Amino acid sequence: MPKLERCSCNSIRNLNSSLRVLVIEECYELKVFPLFESCGKFRIEQNLSKFIIHDCPQLIVSNPLPPSSSTCKLSIARISTVPIMHGSSNGKLIIGTDSEDKHDESSNELMKLDENNFSFHNLRALTHLKIEHCKNLVFDSLEGFRHLISLKSLEIYECGEIFSSDVLPEHTHVEMAAGKFNAFTTLKRLSIESTRISGKCISVMLRHAPFLEELQLEDCVQISGLLIEGREKALLHVPSNLHSSLKKIRIEGCNELAFQGNKEGFSAFASLEELRIWGCPKLISSLVLKDENSGHANQRCRLSYSPREPAIVHFGTSLAKLQIYRRESLSCLKKLEIHDGGSDLESLEAGALVIRYCDRLTALEGVDSLKGLRYLEVYGCPRLPPFLDRLSGKVKELFPRLDRLRIDDYSYLTESFCMHLSSLQRLEFWWSKAEGSTDEQERALQLLTSLQDLCFSWGENLTYLPVGLRSLTSLKRLVINNCKNISSLREKGLPPSLEKLVIVNCSPELTEQCRGLTMTSMIKVKIDGCHVN
Repeated sequence: MPKLERCSCNSIRNLNSSLRVLVIEECYELKVFPLFESCGKFRIEQNLSKFIIHDCPQLIVSNPLPPSSSTCKLSIARISTVPIMHGSSNGKLIIGTDSEDKHDESSNELMKLDENNFSFHNLRALTHLKIEHCKNLVFDSLEGFRHLISLKSLEIYECGEIFSSDVLPEHTHVEMAAGKFNAFTTLKRLSIESTRISGKCISVMLRHAPFLEELQLEDCVQISGLLIEGREKALLHVPSNLHSSLKKIRIEGCNELAFQGNKEGFSAFASLEELRIWGCPKLISSLVLKDENSGHANQRCRLSYSPREPAIVHFGTSLAKLQIYRRESLSCLKKLEIHDGGSDLESLEAGALVIRYCDRLTALEGVDSLKGLRYLEVYGCPRLPPFLDRLSGKVKELFPRLDRLRIDDYSYLTESFCMHLSSLQRLEFWWSKAEGSTDEQERALQLLTSLQDLCFSWGENLTYLPVGLRSLTSLKRLVINNCKNISSLREKGLPPSLEKLVIVNCSPELTEQCRGLTMTSMIKVKIDGCHVN
């Protein structure tokens, strides 16, 4: 009803007590609805199961929302005095633009969330709260969070002012610091991205979240220092009570953040399973120790890992030496990723070591403690192959369980190295710049007698496959992915053990040849995601 301006009711009390579903949509001129008037006796009672208001820009909502603790479906969008909200019976509430409302700009208007317009007390069953893309939304008090007694996950994205030190009153910090604040006691996950939140404010939140398991900070430009022990104003302090509960830490794009005080870094977290640091140059450099012999910085970076489940380590180009050493306090660690440029890493199983983009890296110290290593990936480390070759006599002893290897350089394939990889089942060549393999590398490849899976991916210069493919008598699966310069398979053919051939985005000639294999062999062929009959 595009011309409706006012709605009234002769029996407000009866309407209030009986109402179960309220939907108001596309009433662009509607200004007054009786249940939203600022009058205590007209408040909606606790029996409203469905509450939807969309596209009513003139409507004045004076009472706090959500209106009822029993509301199973809540959806509010494009109401000038109320931020966008979407909630459901699964215990999740989103405030701000989401996938349905990215075109909406109403959340950019200055607005405060407090107990006068937001019913914290009606959200006692709320388990997940997500606030996103509200550039000017602010909390002038954290008092309301005391009511969220079931909250397990709090996510805040692109809300620049929401908890900034300029907005949050000083008395709130004092109350929280004095222990008078009782909130976040059930919180398991805290994720804050692109806000002006201070390290001091996060510190207080962490202090009152004793069971926090996951902490994610991204593009929090106001945080300059990270303290594991001790306290200091304006710095992010992780209290000691979280050292045993935190399992995942992810820090991205915090350019000013650096370790201060404790030089042992993240080793204080006894239950840590995953650590990811991206785009934090000062944090990385604060972990780098001076080389004992040369006295120069940026020569060695010392990080802990679990002897049972080795870490994933991803360093930047400034690293020259990587030292891995045992530390029992990280016995639960499954994944450790330090990133300083390059592409994202896929999530890998425990027992993996990934090293990428380390141009100066020439050695790995402490590899003798990687007995449980199952997956090794080395990419963009041109000075490392000679070191691995020198280990050839100890490969079987050092990597007894290694069954997956991903490399970008054929020079890793030497006879002395490959002859000891008796457990290797999967070999992947990624982003190799070589046109093909040398005779020595061919011979080395044929020594991998247990190899079952061979993959060539993104070989932009690769023009031919190894001659000795047919000699790999255990090979069951061959993948050729985005190698557009390979025009055909080798004349000597494929190994008789091969069961599956996967071709993705390759030359028309190779694609057609592989398609024809279904007529002459029992090999299952898959081309560009489709099985060929």
